[in-house]
Amino acid sequence: RLRNDPCFRIAEGRTVNLVDFLFANTHPERLALITETEEHTYGELRAHVGGVARALRERGVTRGDRVGILADNSLFWVASYLGTLALGAVAAPFAPRRARNRKWGA
Repeated sequence: RLRNDPCFRIAEGRTVNLVDFLFANTHPERLALITETEEHTYGELRAHVGGVARALRERGVTRGDRVGILADNSLFWVASYLGTLALGAVAAPFAPRRARNRKWGA
């Protein structure tokens, strides 16, 4: 059954980056992400992911490097996570709200 799915076919017989796989059969104008205040299409999300990946690459991030992400849930967070994965790096997300409320040493 999965063999007839277009997403499955792009991965058959070769290695595919997870981000490329996730965007493989999306429509740029369709809704991809809803935050508390905004809605974003797949086209917008893909553009932001590409921007983050380029910025990280320009700063020397390569495959296997670890990238910490400290941000509230937002387009920036999602783009940072996927942009990191697009480079083959490892995303290490942190939860800023819990971190701010945590009592250090407790």
